[in-house]
Amino acid sequence: MSVWLITAVIAFRETFIMHWTKLFHLRTHAKNSCGEEGEMVETACGDTNDLVGQVGKLERVIGRDEEVREVISILSGKTKNNPLLIGEPGVVKLDVVKGLAQMIFRGDVPINLHNVQVRWLDIVYTKDKLKGVLKEVREAQGKVILFIDNIHLALGAEAEWSMDAADLLQHMIATGQLWCIGGTTLEGYKKLCLEKDAAVNKYFHQVFVTELSIPDTMSILFRLKERYDGVRILDRALVVAVQLSSRYITAGCLPNKAINLVDEACVNMKAQLDEIHNLKRKLTKLEIDFQSLKKENDKATVACLVEVRKKLGDLKDKVVYKKKKDTRDEIRRLEAERNNLARAIDLKLAFIKGDENVTTVGPYEIAEVVSRCTGIPVTKLLRTNDDKERVCGLANRLHQRVVGQDQAINDVAEAVLRSRAGFGRLEQPIASILFLGPDCVAKTELAKALAEELFYDQKFLITIYMSGYSGDAIDLAEVIKRNDYGIVLFDGVETAHEAMFNTLFRMLDDRWLSDPPDTVLILNCNFGTQFSASKVVVTHHFKTDLIDRLDEIVVFDADP
Repeated sequence: MSVWLITAVIAFRETFIMHWTKLFHLRTHAKNSCGEEGEMVETACGDTNDLVGQVGKLERVIGRDEEVREVISILSGKTKNNPLLIGEPGVVKLDVVKGLAQMIFRGDVPINLHNVQVRWLDIVYTKDKLKGVLKEVREAQGKVILFIDNIHLALGAEAEWSMDAADLLQHMIATGQLWCIGGTTLEGYKKLCLEKDAAVNKYFHQVFVTELSIPDTMSILFRLKERYDGVRILDRALVVAVQLSSRYITAGCLPNKAINLVDEACVNMKAQLDEIHNLKRKLTKLEIDFQSLKKENDKATVACLVEVRKKLGDLKDKVVYKKKKDTRDEIRRLEAERNNLARAIDLKLAFIKGDENVTTVGPYEIAEVVSRCTGIPVTKLLRTNDDKERVCGLANRLHQRVVGQDQAINDVAEAVLRSRAGFGRLEQPIASILFLGPDCVAKTELAKALAEELFYDQKFLITIYMSGYSGDAIDLAEVIKRNDYGIVLFDGVETAHEAMFNTLFRMLDDRWLSDPPDTVLILNCNFGTQFSASKVVVTHHFKTDLIDRLDEIVVFDADP
């Protein structure tokens, strides 16, 4: 009995010491961040922004373990111990700094980082107060790590708004008075020219923050979905949001663009509910006025009663129409998701709970937002899983549309099939095809049929007539970038200026199109009637480098 009691006392003592240590650590950071009366100390940047002292309010960082470890390693060095986080907008570079703060709070860092504050400021919003912030950091005597987002605005040529502050910042970094983590974009990094500026590059160590992976983005969305009051977000909707934003939304990076997609879908659903509630409130008010006016008999009241009765009828019609419209939309949405088991389970749970004040956001609502942003039909976005079946039967359906060009159709279908099967070149269009043949052999008709089969509508066929094209090559590239979903047909390509071929070569060689691209490029050429003759003419007219980057050269039969 005594042995058991001693063991229990020892275990309790160790547990008490561990919790007391954490409490003391938290109070130490709180004391550094607060005045004698426990109030937040006002600083030049508005407040202390000490992330270590706010660890209890921060969400656990997902998917940035490698970057956090690299930052800790750099901060622990004797020289060049200022990390520079480089990443595109939307990758949430601040998460790396939050992960560092959480590691410092837990004590999972080298001893030189113990009891260190991590403050952050965005130079865009605090540029006028930078000198005051630097003064406070210097007075902390190495106990503060300052994260400066958009640091290129403070160090580069754009720092003209306060050259003395920029000079002070560079001096403090160079002399070791400032422990700094910088944040910038790839474009900002180029403007800063750190690779050429040896004086600055000597003190910064680059850490590239890449786009978050799809599984990590899903984990973040599943954690955030409980924050939306009055809206129930289906798990399947979050999966679709990540998939569609990664494939079709070219602006921004994960996880931000997926989060923005879910935000907009929730806002749209709440707006629809608010519209119905407003109509119901107006209807109730008119019904009350109608009942009170019925008791009066004077002429003015009778005239007013007629007007109110008319308004009441119109408003009832609006409410009925709105409800019918919402019902039709709901039916469409349920039909689109009828084969989805997860969707059926979530709807069943929602029905059992019977919460009428909560609206549901599903894959259809997410797809609607993407459709408005990209112009891609909602039906296409929700049929992504059917692409394999459609591609496998592509040749047969094209044969039904175009007659007499069997070999050409088979070549086109095989080029698309190779790309969809994963044997195409990475970060390139679905297919880059050269059509060869005289006029009136169904080259354009095959392009229309391909647009309808792959993209569900001929409107996604964009034709650019190259004969006498006088536009800039860069403008041509921008047109293709904006139409990164569909088929781009260059008609009469043999008459184009040589600069156009250079543009096409660069687009097929570099990553000029969206990532991943969902475009078919077709070069329509009127050369030749036989393969041997066409091959010779093409070799003489087009550069070999351009021909080598085409997925297929399709020769149309002149006498089908």
